[in-house]
Amino acid sequence: MADIVSNVRASSVVRARRLLQGKFRREDSAFLAEGPQAAREAAASGDVTELFITEECAERYPEIVDSVHSYGGTISYATEDVIESLSDSVSPQGVVAVVRASNHALETALTDESQLVALLANVRDPGNAGAVIRAADAAGATAVIASTNSVDLHNSKVVRATAGSLFHLPCVEEVDIVDAIKRAQSLGL
Repeated sequence: MADIVSNVRASSVVRARRLLQGKFRREDSAFLAEGPQAAREAAASGDVTELFITEECAERYPEIVDSVHSYGGTISYATEDVIESLSDSVSPQGVVAVVRASNHALETALTDESQLVALLANVRDPGNAGAVIRAADAAGATAVIASTNSVDLHNSKVVRATAGSLFHLPCVEEVDIVDAIKRAQSLGL
């Protein structure tokens, strides 16, 4: 194993921790995916820029480490204290991924190829948003579109609630609901 990051004030940890705030997620076009399920799906998407993982978790989930390593993402072995500082959950699970946010536009997510799209209209509860994304993924939707008054889809609670489905389909945020409906109607949805 490489060196272990143990200082919660290390620059890489501070840089990652700021992604707990929406302002910095938008500014950096990145977010955190916490726990083995979210980290595994994020790693499979190829968008993990840095993986913070305890040695124990690295041994338990080598496929996550291997996946991130395969495309050149940074792997930082970390102490429980560091993982805890990057987490907003009650029981951190030993792995947090810094993920590049895909910035999809309404025009690229909602096309004439679209047959099923989930539209979040003013959904404020992170758990509900995550459940809709999971259901949309399971139903074979081609995109999820969130209105301007909906919760930030890269909020850590939403990311957790999607159980990895966030990484399976394009999600568009901050869309005027009327524009989304009009576009969907014009495409025959």
